[in-house]
Amino acid sequence: ALDHVYHRLADDCADEFTTFGLDAPDYMYMHQHFISGEVFSVGEDYMQYVVSSYVFTGGAHGYSTDCYMTFDTNTGDRITVDDIVADRSALLDLLTAKVRADDRAFEDAEVFIPEVFLLDEGGITFIYDPYAIGCYASGAIDITLTEDELDGILRPGAKKYWE
Repeated sequence: ALDHVYHRLADDCADEFTTFGLDAPDYMYMHQHFISGEVFSVGEDYMQYVVSSYVFTGGAHGYSTDCYMTFDTNTGDRITVDDIVADRSALLDLLTAKVRADDRAFEDAEVFIPEVFLLDEGGITFIYDPYAIGCYASGAIDITLTEDELDGILRPGAKKYWE
């Protein structure tokens, strides 16, 4: 599936280069797109995979992002925030408090629950892409909530990922 997406993107870029080149033959057009994936970490009941991407289509700088996906090794299913957390409202309150205390985030950042997260020893790290809650220079902003902070809002059985 990833190969199909990559080839479609490459074909679209080639078409764009051709069309743009006809309209502005003296203009130098630079476009880069790199994508890679690898197993990031493996726990007893989960495996985390990261897809790293970098895109440059002109301008001051390119844009990079890491998309972490967590899978249950017993079922093969992707683990989502809702599989781990029972109370999204309480989770949003916890994230909001941590974001407000983080100097990398905008003071008035609109905090949300990212679907990109990592299971760490003793907690969950939520990852906000550049520009999501802070400036590009801040990079991706990671907000970690410990198992103790998550106590009372986790789904039954979710703690198996930390044991």
